[in-house]
Amino acid sequence: MSNDNFYPDIACKQQNCGRERICGDTFMVRRMRQGTLGVLSDGMGHGVKANILSTLTASIIINFDYAHNDIRSLAELILKSLPVCSVRKISYSTFTIFFFDHTNGYGNIIEFDNPQSFIIRDGKCMEPERERIVMEGAGRPRRQVITVAKIRLQEGDRIVTMSDGVTQSGQGSDRYPFGWGRKEVGRYIEGLIEAEPNASSSYIATRVLGEAIRNDGYMTNDDISCAVATIRHTRRLMLCSCPPASEDKLPELAGMIDDFDGERIICGYHLARSLSGLTGREIIKEPYSEDVDLQPMWHMEGIGFITESLVTLNKVYDMLRNRESYTITEGAAARICKAVDESDEIEIVLGTSRSSGGLYMVDEFELRRKVMRHIGRLLEQRYDKSVTVRYI
Repeated sequence: MSNDNFYPDIACKQQNCGRERICGDTFMVRRMRQGTLGVLSDGMGHGVKANILSTLTASIIINFDYAHNDIRSLAELILKSLPVCSVRKISYSTFTIFFFDHTNGYGNIIEFDNPQSFIIRDGKCMEPERERIVMEGAGRPRRQVITVAKIRLQEGDRIVTMSDGVTQSGQGSDRYPFGWGRKEVGRYIEGLIEAEPNASSSYIATRVLGEAIRNDGYMTNDDISCAVATIRHTRRLMLCSCPPASEDKLPELAGMIDDFDGERIICGYHLARSLSGLTGREIIKEPYSEDVDLQPMWHMEGIGFITESLVTLNKVYDMLRNRESYTITEGAAARICKAVDESDEIEIVLGTSRSSGGLYMVDEFELRRKVMRHIGRLLEQRYDKSVTVRYI
């Protein structure tokens, strides 16, 4: 497949053990030029201690230099770095690593003492060939085995990985006396995809987690984590704000917008009006706003939608920082947040014109650019988006 147009959509859903206030499992994602890396680590036990141990393990893995090391070197480094229980003689944490190589389309799945991951293709679980790397001697307290699967991925493939809180859920119950088990988990996932062929990674992870919690009678006996990666076409979004430095640059900006392969949003009626005057495309205003704090949106051919500028952008930033506390699902700010959620690569295009408010007036365009830059950093750091900022 052409790797430039594909992207692993990754989501992880977790539930703490019992009444613990912190999850003993840790999930991390790192996107690099050469590939995308996901790590799920399960710390021994549960609670704060387990969280510290799993976070340590995931942090070691996520910062490894994949460009210049083979899988065996990686396995040896990780196992040497993991702390070992002095009584039970086992590692304090387990892990699953997923690495999607953007340069060749291959996926590597590396597992140590976690349930084996599922690879779903055409709605069915497939079992890739797994290499076993055995580590023993050299001061190790016991024989340790890491499995490695390498498979060329296709559009629509899903990788589902989990902690043993999923496979062992329901243990001791009448229905699953020995736990849910990997085989039954696989059947459940196949059923989900049969019913919902275009299900997102988030949907599958949420449903698997919910079923595991139900198996435990809604009082979990272990930390539960399910992470899903779906290989699909890259979704792109362009956010434009502020007029360009001079009117001579307006045709260039209009061309950038028209040529962009993805959804386009303009934040600022002044810019939209300038583009409308250049292209002759009519701007149509919605009759009312779903969000009482914001103006109604506008529409123009070739643009997803147009919003008011600074107030809307400030609300977008606030909503992205505090998603849990917001219940607003409609209106301009909510629409931008939804578009951001559904996109992988976000291009922010900022005009460098100055607003003509006078010598002692605040430059609104500069305030807008500042908020947009803050939004871009937030999307990179907290939402794991690939963000590019361009000035014109």
